[in-house]
This record gives sequence, C-alpha cells and structure tokens, in this order.
Amino acid sequence: MPLLKMLSRSRLYAFENTINYIQNEHKTKTQQQEFTPILHNIRANPDEKEKIIDAFIENEAYRKITENRIYCFHTIISMSEKDKSYCTSEVMTSITEKYFDLRGDVLGYAIAHFNTDSPHIHILESATRYRQNKSSSLRKSELADLKLEMENFVTKELGLEHSHIEHGKGRPYIKEREGNLIKYGGTSVTQTVKQNIETALKQSKSLSEFKELLHNHDLIHYERRSDGIPTGVISCSGKKYRFKTLDIQLEDYLDLNQSKDLEKENQLLEKLKKIRENKQQHLNRTR
Repeated sequence: MPLLKMLSRSRLYAFENTINYIQNEHKTKTQQQEFTPILHNIRANPDEKEKIIDAFIENEAYRKITENRIYCFHTIISMSEKDKSYCTSEVMTSITEKYFDLRGDVLGYAIAHFNTDSPHIHILESATRYRQNKSSSLRKSELADLKLEMENFVTKELGLEHSHIEHGKGRPYIKEREGNLIKYGGTSVTQTVKQNIETALKQSKSLSEFKELLHNHDLIHYERRSDGIPTGVISCSGKKYRFKTLDIQLEDYLDLNQSKDLEKENQLLEKLKKIRENKQQHLNRTR
C-alpha cells in the first residue's frame, strides 16, 4: 500500500516512545536487509538514543510552550508490495534523504523496515523548525505538494512504478485498499485487526504498554485528542481503524488516568521550560 502519512504527537514522551518503536521493530523482527538509521540535523551517532531524544527536546525549546501543542510527528512512507524486490537499502536511503531534503530545516531520525510485504520507512521528525521559533506543521496544500514531489521522485527517478502516493481520502491518483472482503484463513482483515487490538489490551497494564504492544502486531496508534489517548490504529497497508468503529472501548480495559505517564510528561515539561529559560537568559545577556 503506497502511502505517506504524518501522525502528530502532542506529548513530549512521544520522542522516546516513537524511537523505541522504530528501534525495537528494527532489531527484533526479520529485516531481510540491514539499514543504518539516518539522522537529519542531529549531532549524534545513530545508536546514541539519549542524545537523540535530548536533541529533539532541546530544539522544541526554541518555540513557545503552549497547551495542547504538537511536539513531533511520526511519519510513515510505504512502498507498494509490487515494488518490494526493488526496495534495497540503497533505494530506501535515497527516499529518506529526498524526504529530508524536501522537509528542510527539521530534526529527523529514520529507519527503513523490510519485515512486511510493503517496505516502509519510519521517521520521527520535530514539530519545530531547526533552532527556530516556528512550527514545522504543513498546510493541506503544502502536504499535497510534498506528496507529489515524493511521488515524482519514487516513481520517475527511482522507477518504482507501483508506489504512487495516496493523496487523500476519496481522491487518490492510484489507490490500493485492503477491505473487509479480503480473507486470510477465513478471517477478514478488519476482524484480524480487532482481534490483535483486543489481545494487546488484555496483555496491557498501562496505556503506554498498550501502545507498545500494538507495534508487535504492526499497528501504529493515531490521536485526535490532546490528552495522548489514541483514537485508533493504522495498519502497515495504511488503512485507519477507529476504536469506536470497531466497538472497542479502551476504558473497559485500561485506567486512562495514567499517573506514570502524566508524571513523566510533567518532568519533561519542566525540563523543556528550564532549557527555554536558559536560552532566553543567554539571549538577553548577549544583547
């Protein structure tokens, strides 16, 4: 399923959670190919996780801290399964570098995964421009332009003719969708996804653990709420599944008032505020 999706994250601990997911899947699942993580505007080695997380947090201090602010994006770029044999590490590196070139002055951390039918790239990117008091969020028209640029590069320059980008609900140029009629051993895709979500819920003791266990089933949560509670999941094929549509109530399984997550978030917010205050003090002294 060819797609480019940007999932916003409104919690500071999302930096660590997203990197953990990207790294854990990269290490624990059959990769078939080796891929060295790619850093963009970050001075650290790819294996220095703490330095990478600190770089993201420090960069967010350049922008004003407001309520319900987006702190980062988890971006997924996926190629068609029909182009899988052509998606070498070199090709996926070229796609990643092209994406960072188009995104420009953001911080980024990316790894390509080859463990599914559709080779894909996971990218953690900053919601703040590199060392600027400016959001890196894109307007709809800017996101559409970005997708077109990526599509042109992937299909024409790299020759992955099946990996057209999905351009929005109901308006694809070329669109492949999984549906309820696709069967795997007599079970629909939707039923399988629901079963995997319920399995993750039953095995979870916290919201954070639930999010991590979703990843074991190649499901990535997305949020439409500002409290960090997921609204649904996205499969590797790019299809969204809302919990409400699947008749799944998270509160039936989990205590959504996660004291540990809130404590961690408050600690990170205090750290961010101190970094911002120190930057402002330094700026005042140099004037």
